[in-house]
Amino acid sequence: MRGVPMVGRPGLFVLHGELAPKKTSPVLRRSGRRCPVCKQPTGPTTVGHPKKREKSWDQAILQARALWSGKPIDEPVTIRVRYFRRRLDADPTNLDSALADVLQAAGVVANDKQVCTWPDHPRRDVTNPRTEFWFVDPDQAAAVGRPGSAA
Repeated sequence: MRGVPMVGRPGLFVLHGELAPKKTSPVLRRSGRRCPVCKQPTGPTTVGHPKKREKSWDQAILQARALWSGKPIDEPVTIRVRYFRRRLDADPTNLDSALADVLQAAGVVANDKQVCTWPDHPRRDVTNPRTEFWFVDPDQAAAVGRPGSAA
């Protein structure tokens, strides 16, 4: 995964690789002594997240930090999003939540609750999965066209 600003499209940010949805199935982990009969841990159960999700998020946060050079945005912001994925099995709402969390962790926005997303339907791209997003002026939100276009 690598973050590459798109030349010729001002304002377009691209996070390469598949962003794992926020509500990925949790992984139950047990710790403590093992049962002598069944050999299973007998300690308390903790809930974790799959390593794939953690790796995806860590890489997306690093890319977003590399692409963003300003201070965190501390006011409501509207962004348009295009998801290009290997498989079309993720819910766009969960992807939006994941992107907002990544933007907050990377220091792009001060609070992910201030992010309003306008996602397109996820598209399939097996060879180059990525997330493209760009900021929209709220006054021009109704007239949004393509990334970098003057609305």
